[in-house]
Amino acid sequence: MNRKVTIVCVCVFLAVAVSVSHADVMGPPSAGLDAGQWGVGINYLNTETDIVISSPALGSDITLEDLETDRVLGTIGYGIADWWEVYAGVGATGISFNDFDTGYVFSYGLGTKVTIIEGKQLSWGGLFQMTWLDGDDSISETIGPFTFTGTADLDWYEMRIAVGPTWQPTRSIKLYGGPMLFLMDGDIDVTINGLSTAGDLEQDSEAGAYAGAQISLIPNVALTIEGQFTSDSRGVGGGIRCKF
Repeated sequence: MNRKVTIVCVCVFLAVAVSVSHADVMGPPSAGLDAGQWGVGINYLNTETDIVISSPALGSDITLEDLETDRVLGTIGYGIADWWEVYAGVGATGISFNDFDTGYVFSYGLGTKVTIIEGKQLSWGGLFQMTWLDGDDSISETIGPFTFTGTADLDWYEMRIAVGPTWQPTRSIKLYGGPMLFLMDGDIDVTINGLSTAGDLEQDSEAGAYAGAQISLIPNVALTIEGQFTSDSRGVGGGIRCKF
């Protein structure tokens, strides 16, 4: 019985690792920095995801509904050309499900945006960004009369590709959105109560869409509000960035 409950706890932790998908604010798909211009900011996004766990030890699939993640990333960007910007971010991701909480795992990422067609009010572009999560952490969970302790080693990457329009109806407002593609690959090693297991997060793809608004608060300072959606998940968040 103790071994069976331990296996369930391990599988829950593996599912938590998978749930970190769709956890980056992407912003408009077109470049937003002029050549030689810098931008610094901070982004936050909250997600809820349904995860299906497949494990021979459990005998059948298990669905975890509304597994929640929170990510905060500080960002810095640079305009290589008026139509091309690059950016990087560093921060942390926290994951929880009911009373299960992993704490925060170190996250960092890189990305780029290009403007393909630029118009007076309507522009078209695309973005590509990657995020890595890497961390060693301890686990201590109590389920009924049982207490489980151990360690976990997380290491994987996430890739996002999106294209779409950016519409600027006024000088201070931009509306954007479009289809997005998510890819992921990595692994996790877990040891709980002396029992060890390794999980491969195989490369996966999932189509979805995103949309948002960017509002200029004062010259060169903009607030972004964004939503991301797939068939079994949603993400809502935003950020603020200063250009100089």
